[in-house]
Amino acid sequence: MSLMPQYIILKHEASRFSLTKNKINDSKEFPSEASLDLLTTNDGCYDAHDIKILTKSGVNIFNVDRIIYGEDVFQKHKAAIIASEKLHEMYPERHHRPIGLAVIMTITELIDIDNRVDLIILKDVESLEGLLEFKKHYRNKKTAPIVPWIKTKNTIELNQIIKFSDGIVVDDSNTVEENCCKINLCKQYFKPVFYIIEGLIQGYRASPADERKIFAVANKIVKNDLDGVLLLDNYKEVREDVQTGVVKSLVLAIDVVEKTSNKDKHSYKLTLQLKIPMLPPKSVALAACLAAKQSGASAIIVFTSSGSSARLVASGAPPCHILAITTRKETARRLHLYRKVIPLFYNLSESNSLNWHQERWKRIQFCTTVALQIGICHYEANIVILAPSSEEVGYCNSLQIISMPLKCEELTF
Repeated sequence: MSLMPQYIILKHEASRFSLTKNKINDSKEFPSEASLDLLTTNDGCYDAHDIKILTKSGVNIFNVDRIIYGEDVFQKHKAAIIASEKLHEMYPERHHRPIGLAVIMTITELIDIDNRVDLIILKDVESLEGLLEFKKHYRNKKTAPIVPWIKTKNTIELNQIIKFSDGIVVDDSNTVEENCCKINLCKQYFKPVFYIIEGLIQGYRASPADERKIFAVANKIVKNDLDGVLLLDNYKEVREDVQTGVVKSLVLAIDVVEKTSNKDKHSYKLTLQLKIPMLPPKSVALAACLAAKQSGASAIIVFTSSGSSARLVASGAPPCHILAITTRKETARRLHLYRKVIPLFYNLSESNSLNWHQERWKRIQFCTTVALQIGICHYEANIVILAPSSEEVGYCNSLQIISMPLKCEELTF
């Protein structure tokens, strides 16, 4: 893999790509429980094959820091991602693997946002007024989800910013109590939280001490119910095999910690934060998580158009992975933001169903086939289905539990 020689991972520099939560090895693209988005940095320009290898290792979102780099670097990354997505024509895959593209911006410097951008990490956010002014500037243009890098310590202002954003980024510049306050507020609004860790990859030498450090980080991630990690390092002399090795070690460590963690504790903690009465989409999403827990389900299948249903299920402390099936590639890419969600793009143009009942079961068949292929389910496992009862319904209002195998297509490994 011919990566560029310079790697700069500093707190306020470099282009970023995100390393994901659920895909780490070559034999099975998703481990059974690993569930976290990982964000890291690289100022080199990848080609299509580099991106393909990185996605196989666990990369989902490539992120360019527009504070440091201009339009030319962004366009190079964008072109490489588009070319990488076309490689499946030469190397056929069972399902489309969406690759997200994100940018880091500062609220004090407005730039044109490309329609291909799937996530905006917005730095220097200090007030709700500033955030609303930023959104107002792009009101005539459909923008990606905005995740502020919040600086304010005012609880009232913080609450308002989180309410009008799509998640938050926290770092160690704040105290543990302040970060816990931000995380708890964000979870109340069912929104993702991303955390910053510095120096994890640069000093990694695969020693027992480094492995213990990896497990300490994984334990912190699972304990705080974080949805993503921003890895900041100096990559100038770090080989690509070390990068992928650290990523695989971290995701495997998260897998182990999640399997040994008390899932009942997470569910109980969530129920204490719930406010009654609750809107139907939220109540059905939480019911799906409870059904998965009580039935020992291996996965939850959720139909989603905008990604909202998958986000609500992901916020409900599910004990298993979420297979979010959508007919929109844009939604599939943005679903990487949410914990335990595996986005599946379903090509509606290839469907010849005569009615919604047939279409519904075709999509379920598609999901169960992929679940068997990637190894998150086994024969006779329980699956929770969350789907609309008809095409006219605007949210998932039906819940069902099935046992594998539902009629699955021929498996090819």
